[in-house]
Amino acid sequence: MFEKVSLDLVEHLGGKQNIKTVNQNENVFVFNVKDPALVRTSDLLHVSGVSNINYNSLGIHVSFTDSASEVYDSLIEYLDSNDDGEQKKEKLKEESLFNRGIKAITASLSPVVPVMAGAGLGKVIVLVLELAGILTKTHPVHIFLSFIFDTAYFFLPAYTGFSAAKVFGANQYLGGFMGLMTVHPTWMNIIADGIPFTFLGLNVPLINYKTTLIPALVTVWLMSYIEKFFRKIVPDMMKVFGVPLMTMLVTAPLTFLVFGPLGDWISQLVADGSVFLYDTVGFIAIPLLAAAYPWLVSIGVHKALSPISITLVAEQGFDPIIRVVALCANMSQAAAGLFVGFRAKDKELKSLAYSTSLTAFLGGTTGPVMYGVNLPLKKPMIASMVGAFAGGVFASLAKMKAFIYVTPALLSLPMWISENENYLLQAVITIIITTTVTFIVQALLGFDETDYNAKN
Repeated sequence: MFEKVSLDLVEHLGGKQNIKTVNQNENVFVFNVKDPALVRTSDLLHVSGVSNINYNSLGIHVSFTDSASEVYDSLIEYLDSNDDGEQKKEKLKEESLFNRGIKAITASLSPVVPVMAGAGLGKVIVLVLELAGILTKTHPVHIFLSFIFDTAYFFLPAYTGFSAAKVFGANQYLGGFMGLMTVHPTWMNIIADGIPFTFLGLNVPLINYKTTLIPALVTVWLMSYIEKFFRKIVPDMMKVFGVPLMTMLVTAPLTFLVFGPLGDWISQLVADGSVFLYDTVGFIAIPLLAAAYPWLVSIGVHKALSPISITLVAEQGFDPIIRVVALCANMSQAAAGLFVGFRAKDKELKSLAYSTSLTAFLGGTTGPVMYGVNLPLKKPMIASMVGAFAGGVFASLAKMKAFIYVTPALLSLPMWISENENYLLQAVITIIITTTVTFIVQALLGFDETDYNAKN
């Protein structure tokens, strides 16, 4: 998205060789060019996100509606690179629609995940205190903390809309507005009443968008095109209120009539499809995915699984697949690194293995131990794959479910507990099996420390 905008800017400004300097002042870029005759002002006005062009003694002022910082970063990176515009455009064209879609989805969801993870763990802590008899549901502390942590999930469409708008080049506050609109008290009351509702003679599907994710993504994606259309046709003197107003008037009804129901259908398809696969081939799919997961991480493909996991947790309250796979993979990487720490003679390798494996065990961050220890030594990767597969076999038989979207690790063990179900013991057994098998296989395979020294 931002790469395309930066490419268009440079092209319409006469190319790299014509740009002497560029500076950013909030949402305005100031360009100094060698030959103003090469600048195509009319084309610049049609670049995504550009709202106005002004010339003065300081240079060419290009104003953006939003996402200026991201565009500026991409622009500077391109201007400092050796790629020419045609090469860059070819790369963008060659990137598959699937990859572009996954990038957009993961970029939209990444800022939302910490809110979900933090609030989710908070909800589980309150639940544990309740199960332990320390708090009752009617206790003021229980009530207070519950509604605080529930806020993260109830208003999930708003966070998602705000975040997605940035990715799709739309006004972020309009994106947040669209999400909030779907959980407005009036709409929630209409759903609760269950009485058929019409708008201009059209039946409006009574869908509860609370805690949903995909409807907000679909709505804001399509809203971005509607907003861009009105940016082009609304006169400059009316843009500040005219563009938001017209975007609301068009997008809001379409959200409840088309975009929202479409997103809800996709959500159900993802959830039902995942559960179907889990019920039919879960026994073998979970162990195989667990064994392959580190390699998926190494090439970035695992990001395609994150939206599925988030959707499952948001839509049906649990994820029986992706988080389970990640638990086995994370713990096997940690175990392989810990074994290296036990056996390594090289002090630097030993220290690195201990510290990175501890990080992986406690927080589930496996990048340091995988890239720093296991991959360079090669055989620990094999041991971790076998250990993850063994843990995955038990986890699939135990029908484990994660109730929070958070990175599986020792510190996040409460993620396996809900009000009605508890898979904490199964999670601990999975970790023990994964760690034990990884240790045994690693002991049989051994490892060559010269591989680490060669890396350095």
